[in-house]
Amino acid sequence: MLSQQIRRADFHFHPKCYDLQIAHLAYADDLLLFSRGDRSSITIIMDCLEKFGMMAGLRPNISKSCIYLAEVEEDVRQDLIDITGFQEGTMPYRYLGIPLASEKLKIADYSPLIDALSRRINA
Repeated sequence: MLSQQIRRADFHFHPKCYDLQIAHLAYADDLLLFSRGDRSSITIIMDCLEKFGMMAGLRPNISKSCIYLAEVEEDVRQDLIDITGFQEGTMPYRYLGIPLASEKLKIADYSPLIDALSRRINA
């Protein structure tokens, strides 16, 4: 459904995702959605989530979901937060304690994951 909707003329890819036409990444039971920070793109994504929720009975957990915005004017920023109902997250976004970044990570970036695994192994 999302793959069809991102072909619409009023959907705009995030600038870093345009060449590869990436609008989403899935990690286990987590989903990252990417678009340019404009009303039409965010509305398309939220409509897809709503339709999926009606069909599958699965909806985003508002208390665990965030919207990440960069270089978006304050009035547009608040509009997008209102459309999604998500709280605004801060960068860097971390998954399992590791920052998701476009550049190569340093060994130190993996410390939270290594520490968590060590605690589990030692428990």
